[in-house]
Amino acid sequence: MNITYRELDENDYDTIKDVFGDIIKKYNLSYFREKSFTYGAFDGQKLVGIISVVVLPLLSPLVGEEAFINYVGVLSAYRRQGIGSRLMEMAEKWTKERELFQLRGWSSTYTVEAIMMANKLKYALAHSIIYDVDAPLDDKDKFIIGYNWVKRFD
Repeated sequence: MNITYRELDENDYDTIKDVFGDIIKKYNLSYFREKSFTYGAFDGQKLVGIISVVVLPLLSPLVGEEAFINYVGVLSAYRRQGIGSRLMEMAEKWTKERELFQLRGWSSTYTVEAIMMANKLKYALAHSIIYDVDAPLDDKDKFIIGYNWVKRFD
């Protein structure tokens, strides 16, 4: 298997949707805008992995910008082969080149692979609970348990 990596653009939207579903709408992502980074991993012509990073302002009282991973995913048949780690390394390089404060992401505890990969790559992990804005108002399980993970580059 020879995995290649390349930047994705608007012309890849249908390919992304065919392989990963409509993650662009589901995660309200802006993949192809200025101050963003979206790369795909390919086995031949087949898209097998993707990472999307966007630049966000730091919240007060901090000043500056950070990179936030909107989405990282690798097809299950291609996991544990270093593809996700390579995509993360590419995002780290992109973040450093732009002299951004940090690279940050969030994963629910349902995405065990992403949390374990972040831990392996030496990201700081912090347990967190977020409100599920899509949950019905009377739903008692409105919260999603997960981890924030971050690596600083200053």
